[in-house]
Amino acid sequence: MNGSISTAYGCISVKHTFSINQLEGLSSLFLAFYISPERSQFRRYETIVLSCTANSTGWTVKRNTSRHFNQKCQYGWGIPQESSCKIDTAYPSDTGVYWCENDHGGCSNVVNVTVTESPVIMESPPYGVTEGDSVTLRCSYKDEHQDSSTSNFSANFYQDGEFLEEGKEGRMVLTSISLSSEGFYTCEHPSRRKMSAKSWLAVKGKSASQVQMK
Repeated sequence: MNGSISTAYGCISVKHTFSINQLEGLSSLFLAFYISPERSQFRRYETIVLSCTANSTGWTVKRNTSRHFNQKCQYGWGIPQESSCKIDTAYPSDTGVYWCENDHGGCSNVVNVTVTESPVIMESPPYGVTEGDSVTLRCSYKDEHQDSSTSNFSANFYQDGEFLEEGKEGRMVLTSISLSSEGFYTCEHPSRRKMSAKSWLAVKGKSASQVQMK
């Protein structure tokens, strides 16, 4: 007896047919995908580490960019390591969607990565948030003459192009996240008149078990 499972992710859409024994071991096919630092926006020349976390081996980091589709981590843009990939020096051309995949077609969650030349970036959760949660968005600034970034300024925050509020110390807290909170967020350094790139905030609905526990 076979079971058919269709998995559609932002990375690829794959359909697999498994035997019952294989279905019982499906948990080993799917894993968590992490990015360090934990944000989706990066400045040019930053270092990014993408890691696959699973009980099994044989996972490869892949990506889709404006130039490449389903591209494995490889020398030239990344440093392949055991179930991980290190982008030592990031460029805007590294902007894209990243995920982990194994030889059987198992696919992880996906992470959107944006590499920008703007001195302003939006620091937001790269994995999305759950309905009802709270999240802090941080706007940071760093020009080419600074050794480190700063959020020591009042930043303007926008959702889908609409002004939300001015956040002191470059921060804005979203409380009791709802599905309407999903969208593209940007931030601005008013005195420098510099805007960040768009950052997508994904909101996941609560599962039935989460609702019942309340």
